[in-house]
Amino acid sequence: MALSDEQLDQLRAKFGRVGVVHFEGHEFVFQQPNQEHGRFFRRGVAANDPDVADNLAAQLIVAMDGEAAPEPKEREPLRLAFRAWLKTRPLAMDNAFFAPVLSELLGQVEEGGVQKKDGCRVLSSTPTTSLTG
Repeated sequence: MALSDEQLDQLRAKFGRVGVVHFEGHEFVFQQPNQEHGRFFRRGVAANDPDVADNLAAQLIVAMDGEAAPEPKEREPLRLAFRAWLKTRPLAMDNAFFAPVLSELLGQVEEGGVQKKDGCRVLSSTPTTSLTG
């Protein structure tokens, strides 16, 4: 099951950009990381932590299979489901769908670097309405 366009727009309004990955019949939506997430990722890379991408993705996931959890206090069941899925696919975060989305969200590639293709995309923030027209 996938989120509706309206639900995706709500997540974009809350987080700015969101990354969407469709893989093996599942939909995963990741929030725009903040500076704390970036530091977490850098420390993991520097420490040669082989699970740093998995752990970062688990921190950033805000929806899976049509179930959204935009508030941090609501996310634990979502994270547990995501981690259970990852246990059966140990290299999923390195594949051609997840890796480009996480890289763009982190700012490792230029915005718009992930072209919309089958399976993954990054949605920019919802346009804001100007008071002057």
